[in-house]
Amino acid sequence: MARARKILRRLRSIRNIHEVTRAMYMISTARFKHSHDCLAAARPYLKGILEVAAEAIAHRPPGAAPDPLQRPGPTGKPWALVVIASRRGLCGSFNNAVAEAAAEHARKGREAGATILVRSSGHRGRLILEARGCPVQKAYPQFDRVPDPAVVRTIADELVQEFRQGVLQGVEVAFTRFVSTARQKPGVVRLLPLEIAPAAGPQAKGEPIPPDFLPDAETVRRRIVPQAVRARLYECFLEASVSEHVARMTAMRYASENANDLIHELTVRYNRARQSQITMELAEIMGGRAGVEGT
Repeated sequence: MARARKILRRLRSIRNIHEVTRAMYMISTARFKHSHDCLAAARPYLKGILEVAAEAIAHRPPGAAPDPLQRPGPTGKPWALVVIASRRGLCGSFNNAVAEAAAEHARKGREAGATILVRSSGHRGRLILEARGCPVQKAYPQFDRVPDPAVVRTIADELVQEFRQGVLQGVEVAFTRFVSTARQKPGVVRLLPLEIAPAAGPQAKGEPIPPDFLPDAETVRRRIVPQAVRARLYECFLEASVSEHVARMTAMRYASENANDLIHELTVRYNRARQSQITMELAEIMGGRAGVEGT
């Protein structure tokens, strides 16, 4: 009887865990869809703003100096490495993968003689980085759902200001790029100095169509290049958000499936234990009856 009760208590516990993981799977699925829609909506904006910036740079006055955000920072100054992780756990290897990529990149940079200032968004990522011997110099705001564009803009403006003042030689971002629901790829990309591909320009009868700038190309360039930095950083946060939710969704699905398998196994074990107990009780009853009849 004690063995059957022990199995029953464990069975109830696993059922409660299954309810939690199932609910978390459904929540993560809804959040993944929402964040993926936000990413899909933001990509055309980023593409358009980079195209406008490339056109404005291509049509700047002859002899004009490159934009300050496109020139390398002072040699010998530190590099800022912004690591985008999650605030919460239960998302598989999401935080470990991006933290490992960031720590490896920082290690290689230090071996090359550079000073790397690691900055993190996400409590879990910061804990993993510090456990790997990679201290976090500054913690940025973290997000549970879709990143707030206003907060990301503030982070981008702060990085741009430090870069313009010569405090930083450059800025890099470590995040997890969303490829598909089955694949998320952690890596590091450069944010500053900003790299913009040259403008190709639309073609009409084999000749480029010159764009019109109001008030002029130089004014548009000064306004649009910082906006391109903000858009790129926001895209990194969105990519990381989508990857986090799909990783948590996958982890909770596997946890729910494992709980189902364990529930089935424990149910079979409980039924067998209960059957053995009933058979033993019947044997005792029959043995007692035979003893009474024999007397």
